[in-house]
Amino acid sequence: MLADAPPPSVSPQTQTWAAILSAIAGALAVVVKKRFNRNSSTKPKKDSITHAELQQGLDAMRDRLTAGYLAMADKFDAHQRDILSAIGTQGTAIEKRLDALESTVARLDERTKK
Repeated sequence: MLADAPPPSVSPQTQTWAAILSAIAGALAVVVKKRFNRNSSTKPKKDSITHAELQQGLDAMRDRLTAGYLAMADKFDAHQRDILSAIGTQGTAIEKRLDALESTVARLDERTKK
């Protein structure tokens, strides 16, 4: 029965177009497979860190910053005390000089009144 059927007529031009289309479809399949491959995105990267390591690093950085701010605040307090004591010393010296000047002016005034 199959032997009685006429052979199908396929032109060479149709075969050429079919080969071209199958080559293009195969190339597109390869590009799509490489572009949207899920296996590469699920693998952890070598330079990735865990959440715990990130938190540990952030805590260490926060501790260093806090220590720096505390050291700076201590230095500011020490310098402020030094400045306040210097101002007090200079104030006392200026007050003594003004008292001496006042007494000298008072003596000069007494001499000129006579």
